[in-house]
Amino acid sequence: MLVALIYAPSQVLGNPLLGPELASFSVLAGGYATYGDSTNFNGNVGAVNYITGRASGARNQYLNTSNVTAGLDQLSNAQSALRSMGSSVNLTATQGDITLAPGVYDASAITTAASTTITLNGTGADNEVWVFNIVGGLTTGASSNIVLTNTGSGAGVYWNLGTYGTLGASSSFLGNILPAGYVS
Repeated sequence: MLVALIYAPSQVLGNPLLGPELASFSVLAGGYATYGDSTNFNGNVGAVNYITGRASGARNQYLNTSNVTAGLDQLSNAQSALRSMGSSVNLTATQGDITLAPGVYDASAITTAASTTITLNGTGADNEVWVFNIVGGLTTGASSNIVLTNTGSGAGVYWNLGTYGTLGASSSFLGNILPAGYVS
């Protein structure tokens, strides 16, 4: 199952990595999409099999439509493009509070404890990008935060996951989550 979850879509260079259909979705699932009733999305919700949950802010829900299929094709292309960007920094699997400059980061997996803050600190320039190529999964603890500071317009954050993403309760997450498996 392929799933894309995009809480706050990045606007980097008009999202050429994502493609127009994929960029229109907050949640896109090759199987099903499930989320809590208090979830807030900025885009569409789409799935092949079924959708459960009531999201505030979701524009439209699409079940097994041509734009869902096109978005899933674009997801595969986006993941390949992100993996081909190479690596500049290897991250450890367990992260505490950390500040990261724009760049490409690799990890086998990333897990944060509750109330962890990952600050993405730019140089003030336009179109700064953070790419996280994670072989396994991403798990954030409850009340974790991803914060973007000191950026110009068009900053982009991409979480390219080999398996899954699990976001802790009351987390504030930023960027485009592109998992090969699921998001819960």
